[in-house]
Amino acid sequence: MMIQLSKDKGFTIIEVMIALVVLSFGLLALGKLTASTISGNHFAAQLSAATTLAQDKLEDVKQGSYASIASETETGVDEQANSGGIFDRVTQVSDDQPASGMKTVTVTVSWDWNGSSHDVVLKTIVANVEQ
Repeated sequence: MMIQLSKDKGFTIIEVMIALVVLSFGLLALGKLTASTISGNHFAAQLSAATTLAQDKLEDVKQGSYASIASETETGVDEQANSGGIFDRVTQVSDDQPASGMKTVTVTVSWDWNGSSHDVVLKTIVANVEQ
């Protein structure tokens, strides 16, 4: 008794090639997605570090005396341990704003990323309670 083999089993070379092309497009898309996710995470880390630097400066201003609040510019600030960036921090003080006996303090932290400049701006109002 002889067993007859069927010719209909298995894949043709064309089917295998089509499957490989579809698989390669999927892997390329996955690689692009991974790269953009890594880039987005890096930007988010720099944004968080810049926000923390601005908040730290505002806290320092609030802890000091009303008379000692003054405008200043700091370049090359990198107080954050794994921030991966260098920041510029500018503190601007507007006297008697929004009313007499008050100062509006604006802290702007700037950095360059991927060829473009980014800023974080935080504001607070400090009143003269020493009067």
